[in-house]
Amino acid sequence: MKRLSISCMVITFMLAMLSVPLAASAQYDTADIKVYVDGKQLPFDVPPVSDNGRTLVPMRAVFEALNAKVDWNEKTGTITGKLNDTTVTLQLDNPVAQINGKRITMDVPAQIIKGRALVPLRFVTESFNNTIAWNPSTQSVEIYTDQAISLLYTSAPDEKSTDDYWYSNWAHPAERYMYADNDRVHILHYNEGKLTVSDYDPSTYRYLGKTDIPMVLPLFGGFHASEDGYYYIVYGQTNEEESSAKSVFSIVKYDKAWKKIGQADIRDVYVTVPFDASNLTMDNHDGLLAVHTARERYLSDDGLHHQSNISFLIQTSDMNVLAKGGQWPSNHVSHSFASYVRFDGSRIVYADHGDAYPRSIVLQTEDAGEITNEIDIIKFPGRIGDNYTGGHLTGLEITESNYLVVGSSVSLTQSYGTSSAKNLFVSVVPKTATDSQAVTTKWITEYAPSSKSAVKESHISKISKDKYVLLWKVEAEGVEEGMLFYAIIDGEGSYLKAPAELKGVPSPGNMAPLVQGDTLTWYELKGKHTGVYTLDTAAQVQ
Repeated sequence: MKRLSISCMVITFMLAMLSVPLAASAQYDTADIKVYVDGKQLPFDVPPVSDNGRTLVPMRAVFEALNAKVDWNEKTGTITGKLNDTTVTLQLDNPVAQINGKRITMDVPAQIIKGRALVPLRFVTESFNNTIAWNPSTQSVEIYTDQAISLLYTSAPDEKSTDDYWYSNWAHPAERYMYADNDRVHILHYNEGKLTVSDYDPSTYRYLGKTDIPMVLPLFGGFHASEDGYYYIVYGQTNEEESSAKSVFSIVKYDKAWKKIGQADIRDVYVTVPFDASNLTMDNHDGLLAVHTARERYLSDDGLHHQSNISFLIQTSDMNVLAKGGQWPSNHVSHSFASYVRFDGSRIVYADHGDAYPRSIVLQTEDAGEITNEIDIIKFPGRIGDNYTGGHLTGLEITESNYLVVGSSVSLTQSYGTSSAKNLFVSVVPKTATDSQAVTTKWITEYAPSSKSAVKESHISKISKDKYVLLWKVEAEGVEEGMLFYAIIDGEGSYLKAPAELKGVPSPGNMAPLVQGDTLTWYELKGKHTGVYTLDTAAQVQ
C-alpha cells in the first residue's frame, strides 16, 4: 500500500506537469505534441488536441498501444477499454467515467473531433496504472506500460551527454555518478575539465542547485561515497617525463559539504598515463579504502610503454598510503582493460580483464597483503597482447558464499576473431575456490556465434545479500538504440526473475545505477531535460 501511495503521488505530480505546458496553447501548435508508448511514437490520423489544458488523443490508437482491448458503441457513444482486471468506460461529452464500476469525474470528456473519438490521455493512462511523463524540451508525452518502471523529468544543469558507454577493446573511467544522502539525490559529473555536483529533491527530482568541485589534478579518475560518511575522488595527471617526484595520482577525502578533509598524493609508481585504457573502482572497509585502476608504464627495454593494472590501499583516518602498486605489483595483470575491487571482510578481491598476462578475466584475492588465489574465469583465445579479446568485464559483487563476476564475450569455441555475437555471463566463484575448476559460468544470453546481437554494456547491482539485479543492453542489427533487459539473481547466480525486456527504456550508460532499497535509478539527457528512470524490483521476484 505504501508503494502504491508513492506511485500515485509520483504519477499525480507528473500529470500535473503534463497539463501546464498544454494549457499555454498559444506557445505552440498542439498538433506538434508527440506521444510515445514504450519508446515508440504513436501515429495518429487526427493529431492530439488540447481542451481546458488536457490532451486528447484518438481512442483506438492509445488503448491498443496500452495493450487494452477497446470497444466502441456508436449508438450510445460509449468507449470501453479492458486490460487484465481493469475496465474503463467513457461516454462522449460525459465528464463522468467509470473504472471497474466506480464513477470518476474527469476534467474533460471524450469528444468527437474531425470525425474521430478522442479521449483524455491522462485519464486513460492513469486508469491502467501506467507511468506518464511530459518532456517540455521535446514537447512529448512518454508512457511506459511496464509497471516496474517509473519516469520523471527534471531540468538538466548542463548538456553532459549520457550516451557515454564505450567499451570496444577496453573500458574507460566513468564520468557520471548518482548517490543519495541528507534527503537529497545527487549527480556528480565531469565535463570538459569541470567537476560538478547537482542536487535534486528525491521525490520529485526538482533541481535544487549545484556545487563546483575544484580539480586537484587535471584528470578525473573516479568517485566513491564511502560507508564512513565521506566522499573520495581520485585525480591524476600525465608524467611523460617519467619523474619519480611528480604526483600522478591524488586521492582526496571530502565531507558532505565538499570541504576537503585530507589528501594522499602518490608518486614514483612507474606511471606515465593514469587511468589508461581501463576504468577505476573503489571500495572501503574498516577504515581502509582500496583503489583499483590501470596505467601506462614507463618506457620498457623493448622500446614500448606497456599498460597494466595498479592498486592502492589507503588508511582513511589520516589518508596514509599503506600500499601502492609499483612497476610489478603482486596482483599484476597486463594488459588490464577493466578493473574492479571489492572488500570481503578484511580480504580484498580484484577482478581484471587481462589481454596478456594472463589473457583472461581473472579474479585474485589478497589476504594480509599477500595474493592468495589467482583464478582464470574466462580464458580468451588468440595471441598474447593482441589488444583484442572479444570480451568485457563489467562487474564484481560479493555474496555470502561466492564472488559474482559479470561480463560478456564472443564465442570461446569458435576460431579466434570469427564470432560476432557477444553473450552475457555470470561466473559464480566459491570463496573456497583455488582454481578455475570450481567456477560455474552461466550464460544469460545464448546468441549464435554468427548472430549480429552483442552485449557490450552490462551492470550488476546489489540489492541485498541474496538479491542482485543484472541490467544489459543488446545491440542488434536493425535496432538503432539497442534493447535493455534485466534479470534478478540470488547469491548462487540462480534466477529470482528470468530475463525480461524493458521496452523503450534507455540504458544507464557509463555509470552504475543508484540503489535505494529495492529500486535502481539512472537517467538520460533528452534535450534540455533529464529523464530519471527507476526500476522497482520489489514485486518482480518469481
